[in-house]
Amino acid sequence: MTVLWCILGALALLIILVLLLRVGVLVSLTDTLTVLLRIGPVAIPLYPAVEKKEKPTPKKVKPATEPTTKTKKKLSLDITRQDVQEALKAVWQALEGVFRRIGRRIRVTPCEVSVVVGGPWPDKVAEQYGLISAAVWTVMPRLEQLIHIRDPYIHLDVDFNAPSTNVEGKLGLYLRVGDLLAIAFAAAKPLLKFYFPFRRRQKARQAAAAAQAGKTMTNNT
Repeated sequence: MTVLWCILGALALLIILVLLLRVGVLVSLTDTLTVLLRIGPVAIPLYPAVEKKEKPTPKKVKPATEPTTKTKKKLSLDITRQDVQEALKAVWQALEGVFRRIGRRIRVTPCEVSVVVGGPWPDKVAEQYGLISAAVWTVMPRLEQLIHIRDPYIHLDVDFNAPSTNVEGKLGLYLRVGDLLAIAFAAAKPLLKFYFPFRRRQKARQAAAAAQAGKTMTNNT
């Protein structure tokens, strides 16, 4: 009995550790752009992709006889206007559920962005700086209310001698596995509520159409 409780305790601990595991993306822009997928302590480069050694491709042997062409089955979509309206409603409800749960679950760390506006035309540089500054300081307070951003650092500056605008920084977005499951369930619930009645209506319409076709054949004979 003690061994069984030890096994159950170990499984429960493992499940808790998996649910608490952080999954996210780290974007770094300095001289080049790099994107890393972070799963716990493991980092997997997404961009630039790691070059794989090309294996010599074996020569294809042409078959003696050409394969026969297969006939493609036509896909018939039995969808009504009501189905489309209910599908759009379900998708919107799924998005609402995702946004409600995604809010404070997202962790943004690090958040370090430096933008130095430059260019050959001083009037346009000043205009771009004003637009970027207004956009940043309008959006950032709202984002900090919706998303947990740890120690954000944003630097805006102007360099009239620079040939172009320079952007550098690091941005990391993270979610726990448990949060991802909660978001997936929130999105799946309205979609499943739409799908099962939709399939029942489709089968009922197909059965009615088959019955009507059978009656028509009987009357013709």
